[in-house]
Amino acid sequence: PETVLAGYLDEISGAVARARALVDDVLGYAGARRTVNSRVALNDLLHETAKLLAASYEGRTSVTLILERHPVVLGNAVRLQQVLMNVCNNARAAMEDGGSLEVSTRTIAIATRRRLSHDEVTAGEYVIVGIRDHGRGVTSAAMPHLFDPFFTTRPSGTGLGLSTAWQIVEAHGGTIDVTLPVDGGSLFEIWLPCLGAGQSWPLGRGERVLLLTGGTDVDENEERLADLGFEPMHLRFDELPARFDAALLCSDVLLAIDMPNGLSWCLDRSRRAGVPATAIEGGERGDGHLLAALRNLLEQMGGSSDRERPEVRGPLALA
Repeated sequence: PETVLAGYLDEISGAVARARALVDDVLGYAGARRTVNSRVALNDLLHETAKLLAASYEGRTSVTLILERHPVVLGNAVRLQQVLMNVCNNARAAMEDGGSLEVSTRTIAIATRRRLSHDEVTAGEYVIVGIRDHGRGVTSAAMPHLFDPFFTTRPSGTGLGLSTAWQIVEAHGGTIDVTLPVDGGSLFEIWLPCLGAGQSWPLGRGERVLLLTGGTDVDENEERLADLGFEPMHLRFDELPARFDAALLCSDVLLAIDMPNGLSWCLDRSRRAGVPATAIEGGERGDGHLLAALRNLLEQMGGSSDRERPEVRGPLALA
């Protein structure tokens, strides 16, 4: 009968939708670190995302926007929207009977390193996107595992939504903080480095940049530098860096193990050789920190005063 056939078709359609969502989550997680970055006006992105969410929630859940004026970040709008969708959908799932979802933006400047729920942030200015639900909250047992791949508390969950969001935010130099308000529910706050007015990426002119690292970020930073017009080169710790125009030092646990006080030694050796040098400390990952480091190098090299240097204001292909 037609009613039975219609039921089968509905089941098939639902299964296809779930499979598509799973594939999207897997692909999103696998490609979370590959981005094309430009200036992103977060409020515009949030207005667009709220419309998409409202259409999919079919009236059971409302989305309220409480936005500060003109927060801007350097990032990939498509990936950042994926973060917003994933976190909002997770919040909506926590409100089984529907309710109000509050999304806000604000900027904050911190002078020292600050510890958050799952990570820490370094000193600087950040845009914080808050996503507040009034659902069942997060248990103490689940809290440490919220962003683990494949961890889920829902039978229909894939466990990739929040982990993908975490990977994308981390690739943007940010993190996600989770707190439990006293009146119930959960508050997810997405921290992203703020892009100040007029900031942009400086282009190199083939300057050779010494890149030292003991971790796995060599390829990412090397590709970024090459895309910007610099010539990244690797050098052993015991080689004299006199033949380089500048040195970008990336410090992490492996560098500290391979060479005690290695970062300080390399900075000192570079400067003794008359080579401008700057460092990205352990934990300082993402485009915001690389941008600041490059500006520091160019100031030391006299690029700001001695000659006019073009700047990138459009999207960049960054791995």
